[in-house]
Amino acid sequence: MAAAILRTHAAAAGTPMIVTSAGTASWHTGTGAHPLTVAELAARGLPISHAARSFDPAAFAELDLVLAMDHRNLAHLSARAPSPVARTKVHLIRDFDASGPPGREVPDPYSGGPGEYRAVFDMLDAACRGLVGSVTAWGPPPWPGSRGDREP
Repeated sequence: MAAAILRTHAAAAGTPMIVTSAGTASWHTGTGAHPLTVAELAARGLPISHAARSFDPAAFAELDLVLAMDHRNLAHLSARAPSPVARTKVHLIRDFDASGPPGREVPDPYSGGPGEYRAVFDMLDAACRGLVGSVTAWGPPPWPGSRGDREP
């Protein structure tokens, strides 16, 4: 869901951005998005094309930011970073939502109903808007925040 939202906001802002999505575990590798994710995105007019995959730590060399939904995944990704510089690329996605304090998580709606997916969409929408605003303000990468000398 986050990748679809982020791609949409980046395109609308004219901000060039390559967005990929991966999990920290391989439970759903190869499967499509959850039907309630697809339904929520469709209700908001956003397309999705997705097949689950696991995050490969080698990707740190190619990525400017690595975004986590919760503290457990943040810790997992940080632990897999191959260097201190790579570790500075890992952030909680909601830290880009200026409407609240840093450190907020995105709850996993997987066992919930449509209301949980709507709430998660709204959280991610605010975070992705903030992220696109930050990236636009920072200019082209490499960004100071992805080298460890500035917070998001």
